[in-house]
Amino acid sequence: MYQWKNNYKWIFSDLGAADKVGVNESGIGIFKRQPYKGLAKEILQNVTDAKNPGLPEDSPVRTRFELIYIDRDDIPDVTRLNDVIHKCYQYYPDGDDGEKLKRIQVAADKYLLTSGKVPVLKISDYNTTGLRGVKEEKGSNWTGLVRERSATNKSNGSSGAFGVGKFAPYNFSSLRTVLYSTKTINNEIAFQGKALLTTFKEEGKLKQNIGLFADVNSDNYDAIFSADEIAPVFRRKTEGTDI
Repeated sequence: MYQWKNNYKWIFSDLGAADKVGVNESGIGIFKRQPYKGLAKEILQNVTDAKNPGLPEDSPVRTRFELIYIDRDDIPDVTRLNDVIHKCYQYYPDGDDGEKLKRIQVAADKYLLTSGKVPVLKISDYNTTGLRGVKEEKGSNWTGLVRERSATNKSNGSSGAFGVGKFAPYNFSSLRTVLYSTKTINNEIAFQGKALLTTFKEEGKLKQNIGLFADVNSDNYDAIFSADEIAPVFRRKTEGTDI
């Protein structure tokens, strides 16, 4: 069991003037009809675009898809994530939203309530640059995948013009949650989790549907930037990215 530091937690900001959001995320929905084809296409496209320029031209990029089993207690802020999923269902208990959220809640109770092993799809790439610019506010490889919406941050020679490919992995998470871990050729380290759920109410306030596992003491809800503060199962040892 890994003990995450207390300053790293799941953060769901106040809704404020933003719209309330149900369970039907349009970005995820794009890949619903052909989830496996969509996942493979988007992942391989991103990996090809991120080839390490310092390697010989005939060195191929590699991608590995594997099913691993991790300890429930290694999941970041696991109790909080389960609690939020329940609150989402409490806010949207009826109709299509209610039916879909009920399935997410059942999965949360199965995997997050008690200690045990949790099946996780792990996607790793090799001979790549990693997601560079982990401390940038915007416009980097890291922010384009993890922290920005409707932004691709890709050069003209890269694929993926609309920035929707980042949603493909969420079809493979029964908890609508993805964890990102990267080590770059610039020796940057970053780990962050992102959950795409629904609006919910907490202590009388409406909360946004997007949650980040982040540093609560940072102004920008930063990722974890030190390998020693990341659970060993999520630490990236070589240049590249794990999802």
